[in-house]
Amino acid sequence: MISILIPCFNAERWVAQAIDSALQQGDDTEVIVVDDGSTDGSLEVIKRFGDRIRWESGPNLGGNVARNRLLALARGQWLQFLDADDYLLPNKIRDQWQWLTQHAANADVVFSPVILEHGEPPHSRREPLPIPEPHDAWVLLARWYLPQTGGPLWRKQATWWSLTMPTACMNA
Repeated sequence: MISILIPCFNAERWVAQAIDSALQQGDDTEVIVVDDGSTDGSLEVIKRFGDRIRWESGPNLGGNVARNRLLALARGQWLQFLDADDYLLPNKIRDQWQWLTQHAANADVVFSPVILEHGEPPHSRREPLPIPEPHDAWVLLARWYLPQTGGPLWRKQATWWSLTMPTACMNA
């Protein structure tokens, strides 16, 4: 199972699109949202998804606390973090999972390019951000080129200090 983890703070305008995109990723996923004390209508939007998602709400303690809580709630062996103001393309997780199992089954993280969307649809402009060479997570970290939050799919067992793992880069 893959857990799709969405921290939310005052994202009423976008959170429904984020959750919808997560729910479209496939049957072997769970979607969990932690509302971090939003003062807009975010929590009401989240509640409208009913039992199709799991969610919690609490006081505003910041994004890191919300992400750690999401990690604690996750039941999946793989994790997809998704900011509440972002969305996943329809086959993002399926394509990464397929690539991972065919090319790098022992990797702890796989990531692919992300697309920045500038402006509001239908007048938005999309900008693909390729993954720079070399495709080595440690080099990319040192150069501050790690992919945007929604790009990677993480093995839950992997911890920051054990990320000397084989890293896979799906450059498709």
